[in-house]
Amino acid sequence: METLQVKCQSCNRQLSSFFCQECRTVVPVPRGVDYFRYLGIPQRPLVDHDRLEATYLRLSQEYHPDRHPDLDAVQRAAILQRSALLNQAYACLKEPKQRVQYLVALLTQGERNPSRAIPPAVATLFRQVQTALSEVDGYLREAERPKSALEAAAFALGRTARDDHRNTLRRCHASIHAQQDEAVAQLVAIDALWDQPGEQSEEAFHRLAALADTLSYLDRLEGQVHDRRVKLQMVTLPLRPSASPAPFSPMDRA
Repeated sequence: METLQVKCQSCNRQLSSFFCQECRTVVPVPRGVDYFRYLGIPQRPLVDHDRLEATYLRLSQEYHPDRHPDLDAVQRAAILQRSALLNQAYACLKEPKQRVQYLVALLTQGERNPSRAIPPAVATLFRQVQTALSEVDGYLREAERPKSALEAAAFALGRTARDDHRNTLRRCHASIHAQQDEAVAQLVAIDALWDQPGEQSEEAFHRLAALADTLSYLDRLEGQVHDRRVKLQMVTLPLRPSASPAPFSPMDRA
């Protein structure tokens, strides 16, 4: 089990964080320290969430500036930087999508760009989403087009079309989330091969890289759907004119 091992440069004590409680010194973070090492978490596709949570809570307390009122301005700024980096690392590693993409970038030293090709696993979903987006874009263009009073009234009568588009995008969003969940579920099998020798380890990395591409593509689709949902929400339709009451007639008393 990996743990964070740091040596205090002031008193040479071995530490489990970047702050020495004994001599009240903020220890510099070495260049190249990644999120996994910063939290003392093994560098692999799956993480022990209980351990991650416990480590985060422990370090959050150690790096909290209110616990160190005795530090000077320089040391206080340094402890704030440690706290900010801790939050970034925790936010990345606790989320499977971010963790996968970060791990692939880390192992390839950032030299591998995500594939722009449509991953086979999402080809059907891509076609469904693009069809829905095209129809919504047509509706939005019509909504933005200047209209006469008669045209505006006719457009308002089609308010069910707006609701239909909203429901379609809601279903697209749900399908994207389901596909993301299916992709993340593959991490169990990939992680099982992670420490295996030779070809199995290489296979695990290639599967992880393909998974990162799939998740990245799904993120882009999700962003496009979210953008259209926001734009639809901003479409305002004039109220339908209410029917004018019939003029009063003495015959109504009969």
